[in-house]
Amino acid sequence: MRANEYFGDLEIQAVFDRVFDPNHIHLPLSSTPGYYSLEMIAEGEVELRSDAERMILKGPCIFWNKDTCRIYHFRGRHCQYRHLWIDYIGARGKRIHDFLCKRYPERCIAIPADQVGRILDLYQEIGEWFFSGDGYDPNEMTVKFEQLICLITTENSDARHVAGDPYRIYQVWEMIRHNPFYPYSQAELAADRRISEVYFRLLFQRRFKIPFQRFLQQSRLDYAAMLLLKSHQYRINELADMCGFANVSGFSNAFYRRFGMFPREYQRNGGFDKNPETEKE
Repeated sequence: MRANEYFGDLEIQAVFDRVFDPNHIHLPLSSTPGYYSLEMIAEGEVELRSDAERMILKGPCIFWNKDTCRIYHFRGRHCQYRHLWIDYIGARGKRIHDFLCKRYPERCIAIPADQVGRILDLYQEIGEWFFSGDGYDPNEMTVKFEQLICLITTENSDARHVAGDPYRIYQVWEMIRHNPFYPYSQAELAADRRISEVYFRLLFQRRFKIPFQRFLQQSRLDYAAMLLLKSHQYRINELADMCGFANVSGFSNAFYRRFGMFPREYQRNGGFDKNPETEKE
């Protein structure tokens, strides 16, 4: 299945999940120009040397790189060291990389012990899809990769951003991206942050340059579009209800404004506009 325009700007290029013993002292790796990597040390302690930089990484942790040759020197006395990483490209990939670099200037996130299992499960699931003999669905892979990013950043959001984001507005964005079909309530979100609903809407729009309700609707429509391409297990009326619309007509019209096609047409065409004139543009 081909990726549609919305999902097609991120492509997974390689997935690795390897275990090294202490005798495997150095592991040189070179990134292809334009590639980004999201890596995880599940256990052990590693010295990373990259472009004259030196970092000590203590697992479990997540870190990321771009266009660089790096050498890993395993430290400590653990019997084995598990190293996972994903190489990816694309405009969305660049946005993810830039977001991580801006939010975490140290380029490393320590993972709480009770969250390691969930993150490892996502890494492994992405790897299984990548190596699937029938090929993976690029649309669903994009969603799964973003879920990984959201899980990593959400679990570390509160402690890091109390000073710069005292009302945890960014956490709301992450919650919606991770689970768009949840019945969010502005009043409840505002009350949870001990601010008024009006002030919550103001803070959200000021930070993300989009009204809360519009962002919520767009996120739901994007996820509904992915589900339409993934399989035929959802009916249009079910997706309309999951997206919070009172009827199929409202959902179909909003879907058309978002993607330029009605839901059934979008599903039938695999996410591509078959109009020749559109393709020429």
